[in-house]
Parts: sequence; C-alpha cells; structure tokens
Amino acid sequence: MKISQKIFLSFLLLIVGVLLSACGNQQAKEDVLSAAEIETAKEVYVLAGCGACHQLDSANTIGGVGPQLNDIGLVAGTRQEGVTAETYLREAILQPNAFVAPDCPGGPCSSPSYMPATISDKLNEENLNLLVRYLLTMKAQPQIDQ
Repeated sequence: MKISQKIFLSFLLLIVGVLLSACGNQQAKEDVLSAAEIETAKEVYVLAGCGACHQLDSANTIGGVGPQLNDIGLVAGTRQEGVTAETYLREAILQPNAFVAPDCPGGPCSSPSYMPATISDKLNEENLNLLVRYLLTMKAQPQIDQ
C-alpha cells in the first residue's frame, strides 16, 4: 500500500471517529437540561398538579397518593419489558391506566389508577416533552424507612 493511501485511510478513520464521537456527545447533551429548563419543568410539574399525588423532592412536593418519583429515571425503563423509559413515562402521563405502577406510599397502587386521564389536557406537546425529559433525570436512590 502506498504512503498516500495509508495517509488517506488514516485520515478517513479519523473523520469517522470524530463523527461517531460527535453523535455520542449529542445524545449526552440531549439528556442534560439547562437550569432554565429544570425550573420550567418544575413549574410544569407543579401547575399540572403532579405534586398533589407524587413525591418529588427536587420539585418540593410530598404527594402521598401516587408513586414517588425521586428515582423514576432509574426505574421507568424496567417497568414494562421492551418499553423505553421515555415511552413508559409518556404513556404513564397520557394513559395512566395503560400500566399501573406497582408501589404507592400506602402499598400496592390501585387499579384503575387514581391519576386522572385528563392530566394531559393541562400539557401542550412542548411541556409534555420537557416534563418527560425532566423526569428521566430523576435518579436518586430511594430512601428506605426504618
């Protein structure tokens, strides 16, 4: 192989590596919310009434009826086989009885869910997307009561 071919192939591999690296960084950036997005997402969460039932420490809500959401970013992807965390959260908001979470503060969650199916009426598409992205960042380890 000629030196010019080796240089060309090395350059091509470098370009491919940079492009693949950029794709990975773009995904990471999409998973991170700005401070302004976090504040807006908290407002959406509270104004939609989510905090009336769900504990979410980062939004200063204590809930007490529905499942706590402090670690929902960790568990959402494990709730239904073959369903991503994002899809699960979106479905849980838009169709709360499609899958009822297993654990609520007083024991097993009720089926049908107490969550109103009209909660999505309070969210436009932009706010829904932001709320889902925000909830995906909730990855605190749950506290065990002693």
